[in-house]
Amino acid sequence: MKDDNSDQEPVSEEPIESSVPTNDLSVTVVLEVIAHRQRREILRFLMDSSDTTTTIDTLAAHLRSRAVEQTGNHLGRSQIQIKTSLYHTHLPKLEEAGIIEYDRRSQELRYWNYPILEDILECLPAEGNG
Repeated sequence: MKDDNSDQEPVSEEPIESSVPTNDLSVTVVLEVIAHRQRREILRFLMDSSDTTTTIDTLAAHLRSRAVEQTGNHLGRSQIQIKTSLYHTHLPKLEEAGIIEYDRRSQELRYWNYPILEDILECLPAEGNG
């Protein structure tokens, strides 16, 4: 039996890349992203913010303040150390997952909300809150 579609070119199964994020995150990606305490804190800050954009300085100051609040230790990691871990570890991971866009030149990041991510984070206790 002859295939009636033999004249047509094969359909590519390669995904089409888009600069606009979809609201689809796999469970595996969500679990990888929230596996680290610092990324959970970053995401909570971005979720609770009234704006979808922030600067790395604002984020680092928030993380430093939360660390002091949780531990009572003012001699913990400095804001510069926190920014270094953001630059080299956490922001690239979040950007790779499509959860944020990070502009290295302006030092601004934009959060893209994902209901599945937010629902899972809401089920987890915040650090220092039990």
